[in-house]
Amino acid sequence: AADATTWYIDYDSDGYGSTRFTQTACDAPSAYVDNADDCDDTDADVSPVGVEVCNGVDDDCDGTVDGGTASGTTWYADGDGDGYGDAASSSVACDAPAGSVADDTDCDDGDAAISPGASEECNSVDDDCDGSVDESSTTGTTWYVDSDADGYGGTTTTTSYTCSAPTGASATGGDCDDTDSAISPADTEVCNGQDDDCDGVVDSTAACGCSVATYSGNSNTYMFCTTGSYWAAASSSCAAVGYHLATMGDAAENSWVTGQANTYITGSDPWIGFNDVASEGSWVWETGESVAYTNWGGGEPNNSSNEDCAHLYDSGVWNDHQCSGLSTGYICESG
Repeated sequence: AADATTWYIDYDSDGYGSTRFTQTACDAPSAYVDNADDCDDTDADVSPVGVEVCNGVDDDCDGTVDGGTASGTTWYADGDGDGYGDAASSSVACDAPAGSVADDTDCDDGDAAISPGASEECNSVDDDCDGSVDESSTTGTTWYVDSDADGYGGTTTTTSYTCSAPTGASATGGDCDDTDSAISPADTEVCNGQDDDCDGVVDSTAACGCSVATYSGNSNTYMFCTTGSYWAAASSSCAAVGYHLATMGDAAENSWVTGQANTYITGSDPWIGFNDVASEGSWVWETGESVAYTNWGGGEPNNSSNEDCAHLYDSGVWNDHQCSGLSTGYICESG
């Protein structure tokens, strides 16, 4: 009939036919439909109303394989190339677009050093994108136990993975006496027989007003003072800064002290701590330490006119003299 319709075989019974087989008739033959829009008439899931999925097939017969599908993967732009994407910049596709990843957890997509895979550093930045800033450091920080709370720790260390100092600790070491808050690298050296500024030197000429030197034989510090003084006044001056008039334990110490005295106290025979003030003829060190060595000059001590205090000649020998009869320099010793 002139008004007959062309019908198209619908092998997969999805309502869409193909041009593989056609018939012309007024009524639809069995298994035929009036359209030829099916791009795969052997698969009922493939037709113009099919749902495009990621399977390498043109499911909706639009001429594009796996294109524009809502069932694809959501991809996120990875602007800094660290493998983590920006949740605010997304697209859906079966395959990753260039510069995109499936992860959306980057909290700063402009800095490759910041991502959930990064290590938290102590830098006021949320490096690992966990929502906390400087809560820990995977590299750890060496903290110094600061027992005297002066801002400087001693030699005892503790490694903590916190960026903020643990209680009782400091990021700075170098305290040479962590039991005294007045002693640290930030303190000023004063004349007191201690290394106040932790520079490895006990006292200084500037702090003490007398020349200062340390004897390696006993690690004690000595002050060589030129101010003319009687023995008692010299002793008091030493004691005022935590020293005492020098003692001589052996010939080596006596020799070293004599050399220093000849350098710093010229034209004077300085007092030392040897005396028999308490008992005539019973010579003792004012510190009370035992007498293991003496170096009297010939005929000394001779107690001429009640000479109860000893002083040092530039030759290194000792002489007794009236304690209030000679105003001369003096030598102080720490320790």
